[in-house]
Amino acid sequence: MVLTKEKGGLKLLMAICVVLPVYAHGYSAWKGGFTEAGFQVHLYILPFSILFFLFALSIHRSLRNRLAVTDSGLLVEDFSKVEFPWDVIERVSTRPQLLPRGGACLWLVLKTECDSKYTNRKVRKLNRLIGEVDPEIWTGA
Repeated sequence: MVLTKEKGGLKLLMAICVVLPVYAHGYSAWKGGFTEAGFQVHLYILPFSILFFLFALSIHRSLRNRLAVTDSGLLVEDFSKVEFPWDVIERVSTRPQLLPRGGACLWLVLKTECDSKYTNRKVRKLNRLIGEVDPEIWTGA
């Protein structure tokens, strides 16, 4: 199963990450007022608010770029609506991934002439990490 905008609950998580810092700042302004103590509370909350906003922004960008997380924790890209130019493929390999209930599935890894045209930076980094790992580690042999 792939988490999508509709099924994954990611919009709710984004809303929580945006509303929670706004509520915290509003509540501290309402209770503490615009005094020095209230200002200090705002300064203490500010780093957490920035982290929450950055997290919500990264979720929003992931949804826009058609990135999704499978139920086994793998980051994947949806190419179902993209016409892929098969003539630029240089190498094809598979990477096994163990499933939670035992068994395994194989992911098809395509190496193209210019990977940056077809994937974003996060996926390229993860593919480089996966590509450098010895396949025996993945299979457990």
